[in-house]
Amino acid sequence: GHPLRPADAVLLYDPSRGESATLSALVDELRSTGGPKIEHRPPPSAEEVLTASYERAGGLIDAAMGGGGGFEAGTAGRFFRDGVLADMEGVPPEDREGALLDRLAA
Repeated sequence: GHPLRPADAVLLYDPSRGESATLSALVDELRSTGGPKIEHRPPPSAEEVLTASYERAGGLIDAAMGGGGGFEAGTAGRFFRDGVLADMEGVPPEDREGALLDRLAA
């Protein structure tokens, strides 16, 4: 899905606690009444969660920048850019690239 679009609905349950039977009855009822389709899926792996987080962060960055590649005065992008530049003032020039990458990765 799109990184900025939330899921329509998410249901987590523990099959060992008896919720599986309730969910099966719900699926049957929804199927008979033409309700929304419930898709069974195992929980996401740690890698899937991290990948989705990375993609969402990229989408949020693109949205904050307005897709124009530059920053306009007063935008969120300008605010954070100025903050990062201020934080880098105490970092020696030869260490800035690594410091910026570490900050971006965090």
